[in-house]
Order: sequence, then structure tokens, then C-alpha cells
Amino acid sequence: MSEVSDGGSHVEVFLSYSSRDQDYVHPLGRLLKASGSRPFVDVFDLEFEQDWAKQIDRAIHSCKRVLVFWTRHAAESQQVEREWRLALSIGKPVVPVLMAREPQLPSELGRFHGVRLFQIFDQVFSGGGSFGVIPSARTMREFGRLASQEFACAAPGLIPTSKADSWDENLWRAMVAVRSLGG
Repeated sequence: MSEVSDGGSHVEVFLSYSSRDQDYVHPLGRLLKASGSRPFVDVFDLEFEQDWAKQIDRAIHSCKRVLVFWTRHAAESQQVEREWRLALSIGKPVVPVLMAREPQLPSELGRFHGVRLFQIFDQVFSGGGSFGVIPSARTMREFGRLASQEFACAAPGLIPTSKADSWDENLWRAMVAVRSLGG
């Protein structure tokens, strides 16, 4: 049985990302599952001995929305581009998740409201905090609260309000990973 979703036919959200960014996208996939969503994450949900490209296409066709985790690696990935272009061509809602300021989104994605995790990160630490250490519980709660609000606005229903508190430390760790890689 899959660690993240229970198969392509019940996918609520498809996570499109570069495999080079898996260290922070996979924990967010688990977090979505823990929050009550049914995400599709390729390495957890692709079945062996099956055509992986067809499985990905089926998951995109069956999902309610596609989250595109945008980083410099995603911008360089032909597979990520293939996934978001397919989603747009069949009318799926696409939510860009900007993990860093650069690179810019392609114009086709830039027209959609997205989640700017890097802005929330910067906002929480505008008082001179450092991302290299685990912050206080209060700071993580604030980060989780703001990130949950941003996701709720861009992708309504993705995170049940009752589960929003569990986002703080996991989102924090994802942003630390992005920043430490140079985003």
C-alpha cells in the first residue's frame, strides 16, 4: 500500500516537483496526507512494472488540483513542465508553490494565484531571526499559521483548519532545506 495516496483514482492533489527537490517535497506530501488530503507523489505512488508516464498522466487526469513546487530545479525539469502543461491543457486547477524568489514562473503559471512560502519565511524572520536553527515554538506556530492561510487562499479545502497546527515544524524544515540549497 502506498505511503502517500491510495492510488491514482482517488488522488485529490498531484505534487509536481523536480526529483532534485525531493528532500523537502516528500515531507510535505506526508504532511498533506496527515492533514486529511490524498496526494500523489510519484516515488510513493507509482506501481512497479507499469509505464510510469501513463500512471502520472492518469493521476493528473483524476486529481482535483496540481501543486507545482517551483524552484530552479523545477524550472530546469522537462518532466515538471510536461506535468503542469498537461494539467493546464485539461483544465485542472494549478497552484504554483514558490519555494524561493528565483526563478520566475513561466507566464502560463504566473497568472495563477500561488503560495509564496519564501515570503512567509521572510516575513516571520524580518526581525533578524536566522533560518539555520530551529526557532521557538511560537515562531514556528506563526510560520505554520501564515503558511496554512496562504494555502487555504490558493487551494481551498486542501488543508482542513483542524490540522493546520501540524504544518509548522514540517514547513519550517522544508524551508530550511530550500534555503540551505540556495533555493
